[in-house]
Amino acid sequence: MAHSVRAVALTLLLSLYGMPATTALGQCVGPGPGGMIPSMNAAEGTWPTQLPEAPAQSAQWIDVPPGATHLSGVLIYDLFHTALGEVQIVLQSPSGVSYNIFQPVDDANTNECRDDFSGSIEFVDAQRYDPCGTGLGVWRVRCGLGPFLGTAAQMFGNWPDGASGIHNVRLEEIPIETGPWTLTVYDWSPPSESGNFGSWDLCFGPPSVPIPGYAPHQRVRMQSGQSFPTPGDAGSWPTRVPSGALVSNAFVSVPSGASRLLGVRLVGLNHDVTSQCQIVLSVPTGERINLFQAFNGSAIVGTTSRFAGDYTFVDPIVGRDECGNLAWDFGSVNFGVEVPGTYRQHFGNWPNGASNIRNRALSSMPAVSGVYTLSILDWQPQQNSGHLAAWELCFDHVSGPVTYCPQPVVGSTFGCVGTIAASGSPDVQHAGSCVISVSGIDGARAAVLFYGRSGRFGQPWCGSSPNYLCVRQPLARLVQASSGGTLGSCNGTLQLDWNARMSSVGAPLGEPFRAGESVHVQAWFRDPPACKQSRLTDALELTYTP
Repeated sequence: MAHSVRAVALTLLLSLYGMPATTALGQCVGPGPGGMIPSMNAAEGTWPTQLPEAPAQSAQWIDVPPGATHLSGVLIYDLFHTALGEVQIVLQSPSGVSYNIFQPVDDANTNECRDDFSGSIEFVDAQRYDPCGTGLGVWRVRCGLGPFLGTAAQMFGNWPDGASGIHNVRLEEIPIETGPWTLTVYDWSPPSESGNFGSWDLCFGPPSVPIPGYAPHQRVRMQSGQSFPTPGDAGSWPTRVPSGALVSNAFVSVPSGASRLLGVRLVGLNHDVTSQCQIVLSVPTGERINLFQAFNGSAIVGTTSRFAGDYTFVDPIVGRDECGNLAWDFGSVNFGVEVPGTYRQHFGNWPNGASNIRNRALSSMPAVSGVYTLSILDWQPQQNSGHLAAWELCFDHVSGPVTYCPQPVVGSTFGCVGTIAASGSPDVQHAGSCVISVSGIDGARAAVLFYGRSGRFGQPWCGSSPNYLCVRQPLARLVQASSGGTLGSCNGTLQLDWNARMSSVGAPLGEPFRAGESVHVQAWFRDPPACKQSRLTDALELTYTP
């Protein structure tokens, strides 16, 4: 079959919700040959470390069209398969790097989706996924809606990036190059399922833009793959926690541009009885906080549900999902599945601080790097069983200066809660303006603005203080002065132009500064009745620009 380059604006009927969708106007190169899925009798693999045998493989030489800058899609013609939940589609570049295009399996023999692929489908960049239903993007392939054809966003599922040499990279971020490209279609249940496809094209087009209204979290994933509970003692609520809990910990580096920990996402959580689980997060400061607790000392199960899916826990007051919708409250669904989704933290009747576990809102926790530990307790360990595939910490993403480590609303002696902000980012030449402003602190008090170059921190200021020191040592002073204003009022301020300070006096903690490096700034102010006779503001992360 001859290869060709053609402008494409195919209109394909999207079976999902009956919505029409079109491919992005672009150039598609192909077609490559089709094949059987699997290509012959084959053995199953072990997800995700051992791929199944005899996949359908199709290679074709692709000449990148003149002027092309991005991959925009993989268009597969006449794709048929009896269980799309068992199909994994992988694209390999001429450089030999493999990328996930479609991966819903998430553990061989556990995906129950038996809907069909039944026609032509174009997989486009993951950024075009439109979970909020704005109509400006496309859906992912989803089960329960019958045979699927049309246009769909890339889907990585729970595939660990790099497992079996396959990476989770957006189509538009895959380097384009002329040479042999290979499409591979795996079947994770080859003895029981089958399919085929007719041919395929590789499409090039303009870059996509983020979907308005969709603000995806920056996620840091920790693999778990643990079943729980192990046999053990049921404990005594709330003074002695049960043994046999799932415990998963990892060192987490806060992503660049993150100012707050927004939520904790549990991936592939299954458990017989939701109310008999207690989910606890330990943070680098050493605190343990409740994410979910509904046991309340009672083993009654008649008005509870079970976990079966992905669940995100967010702040109990201001928590929202990635579409900006207010998070749900946990309900009581008799012997049903608690609908997977985004939920507010749920403390139930847990006495705050019992068993060293606090009822504290996620939004009040400092977003700092360090060891995080997820624990899932089972208050009836002899009766239940559960499993967790992975868990994620979900952070926000802020461009420019990032304010982090919010201090508690319990203010100073005069009720003052100081805040810090910056007018912009510093530059390596210190030529522009980067004004740091502290406001809302006690008036007529001594105040200090200090900084560090060793990263974020989250250590309680002292034993009885609700404040946090949020800048890692060593530290250096930028300015020491009176806050001005009036004693007894919250009109104290500090101000400093970072660039002017560094260009005139230099950096006490050393130079040079390089583009992409970050500095962290916080303010201290006097409050004689407080612990250490002082208070701290929130902190600021400044990232250098060229």
